[in-house]
Amino acid sequence: MRRVRGRAILAVVCAGVWAGAARHGPAQSEVYCTLVSTTVDKLSNATRVTLTTDGLVTGDYDAANFVRREGNESVPRRLKIIPFRLTNARTRLGSFVDVGQYPISHVSFSVPKDSREGVGLDVSVVLYRRSFVELVWLGRNAFFGTDEAPYVRIRVSDDRRSVIITARSDRYREPEASEKTAAPSPKSRRLEVTRAGAGRLNVLAVNAELGAVLSEVASQAGAQIAVRGGASYRASMSVKNVSLDGLLRAVGRAYGLSVKSVGGIYYVTDGLPGEVDSYWAAPTASFQLQHLQAEQALDLLPEFLLPYVHVDQEKNRLVATGPPQLLDKLEADLRVIDRPVAQIKVSGVVVEELTGGGLDLASEVIYATGSTETRLDAEAGQLGFGVVDGRLADVRANLRGLVRRGRIRTRVCPSVVVASGEEAHLFLGQRRHFAFQRSTLEWGHWPPTVRQEVVLESTEVGSRIWTRPWSSDGETITLETFIEANTVLTVSDEGLPRVASRNAYGVRRITSGDTVAFGGLTLDTPSRSRRQIGPDDWPLLSDLGGGRTRDYTTTRTLVLLSARASLDASDLAAPGPSRAEGTME
Repeated sequence: MRRVRGRAILAVVCAGVWAGAARHGPAQSEVYCTLVSTTVDKLSNATRVTLTTDGLVTGDYDAANFVRREGNESVPRRLKIIPFRLTNARTRLGSFVDVGQYPISHVSFSVPKDSREGVGLDVSVVLYRRSFVELVWLGRNAFFGTDEAPYVRIRVSDDRRSVIITARSDRYREPEASEKTAAPSPKSRRLEVTRAGAGRLNVLAVNAELGAVLSEVASQAGAQIAVRGGASYRASMSVKNVSLDGLLRAVGRAYGLSVKSVGGIYYVTDGLPGEVDSYWAAPTASFQLQHLQAEQALDLLPEFLLPYVHVDQEKNRLVATGPPQLLDKLEADLRVIDRPVAQIKVSGVVVEELTGGGLDLASEVIYATGSTETRLDAEAGQLGFGVVDGRLADVRANLRGLVRRGRIRTRVCPSVVVASGEEAHLFLGQRRHFAFQRSTLEWGHWPPTVRQEVVLESTEVGSRIWTRPWSSDGETITLETFIEANTVLTVSDEGLPRVASRNAYGVRRITSGDTVAFGGLTLDTPSRSRRQIGPDDWPLLSDLGGGRTRDYTTTRTLVLLSARASLDASDLAAPGPSRAEGTME
C-alpha cells in the first residue's frame, strides 16, 4: 500500500490554514492581483499549464482533499478534480480555460462565497484520468504526496507572478518534429472556380489555401460560408459540375471537417466547439456503454480524441461533439472495446488426512486421470501445486471411496464469481483467539504499581489463497495464485501463540474447468488435556504436577482449486463478494 511521504504529515497538520483563510477571505490590507493569461505547453511526458498574473500571487489548499486517513497513516488518493485556492487573485480569463491536452482536460475558476470584494479564486484542475497529487507549494506550506504517474504538481513560480501546473502523464508522447514543410511557391498555386450551370460549379485548385477556395466558391455560388479551424489547410482538387452541397460534403470528408447549414449560412469547422459557429456546425452524439465504465472507455481512446469526448458519469455514457465521420468511427471503435468480460467461478475443496497414508492414497486417485505436472509430495512439507486434468466435481467423486473407508475427509469451501482480472480470496481454516495477561507499570505515585489487564488477540490458522484469474475467450484461464499457510507451533505459558507461516506464488495457464492441487499444507486442531497425579480426593497429589494444557493436532491437507470461465454470466452463479471464508471445524 502506498504511503504519503513523511513531510505530508506537516501538510495535514496545517490543513486548518485553509479553514481560516476560506472563512475570512483575503485580508483587506493584502494586495490583490489578476490572472491575465494562460500558457499550455506539451512535453514528451507531461502537460504544463502556466497561470500568469500581474502581481504577486498567494494561495492555499486543503491537504485533506489529497489523502485519506487509515488509522495513523495518510494514504494518497487518486483524484479527477484537484482543487486549490488563490487567496488574493481575480481573473480576466472567465470561468473556464480549455486545455484539452492529456492528462488535463480544463481548468475552472469560481469566486468563493465568503470572498471579500470579489477577491479570491477557487481553482479546479479537471483531469481526464484520476491522478495523485505529488506536490503543492503556493508560498505558505508544502504538501508532498507520491510521485507515481500519473500525478500533478502545483507550485508558485520563484518570482510569485505565476502558478505552474504540471501533470505528469502515464503515456509517452513523441516530440513534434522541428522540421517544417516549405510553403509552395506562388507559381505552383492555382485556383479557378467557375459556374457550370444552374447551382453547379467547376473547381480547380492546386496548393491553394482551403479558406481561399471556399471564399471563391461562396462568391461564385452566391452563398455565405464561414470557415473555422480548417482555413490553413492547403487543398488540391479538380471537380466539375458539382452542387454546392456536394462540394462541401466532399471537402468535409477529405479534411475531417464538419459542415452544416444553419439559417442559410454554411459553417465549415474542425468540430471542436470552441466558438458558437463551430458548435452549430458540429453534431453531438451519445454512446451508452454496457460493459465498461465511461472513464475506462475514454482512457482507451486515442489521445487526440479527448477534446471531442466527455464523460457522463451518472448514466455511464460518452458524449461526443465533432464531425459526422469522426462520430461514426467513434461508434465503431466503442463497439469493439465495449464487450462483455469473462466471468470466472473459483471453487475449492479441502482434502484432510484422517489416518496415516490417507493423503498419499488420495493423491494417487486425484492424478489417476492424468496431470500436466509431477505429483505433489505432501510428505516433504513444502508448498507446491500441480494441474489436474479433470473437473473438481469429478475429482471429488473419485475420492468418495476413501471418504467412506475413513481414510480422508473432504470439505467444500464457498465458491466466488469474479470478473476476469479481479482478485478472489478464499480462506480454508479457522480464526483462533488467544487471551493473555499484559503487565504495565503506573508511575503516578511512589512506589509504582503494576496493572494487569487481559488482552484478546486472534490469528488465522489454515490456508489463505489469493487468486487473480484472466480469460479472454472463456476457454483458457491464466491463474495467478498466492497461497499462505499458517501453523501454530506452540502456545507459551502466558497464552501467546507461536505461529509458523509458509507461502508460495505461481502463475499457471489452465483449461477452463481444470483443477489445481496445492500440497504441503497442514491444519491444526486444538485439544485440551488435564494432567493429574492421584485421585481427586487427594488434593496434595492432585496439585503436584497437575494442570490443564492446550495441545494441537497437526493434520496433513491437500487443497483443490477449480476455475471455470464463461462469457455468459448466466452460465455461472450470480456474482457475489470476491471473498469467501471456509471454516474447518
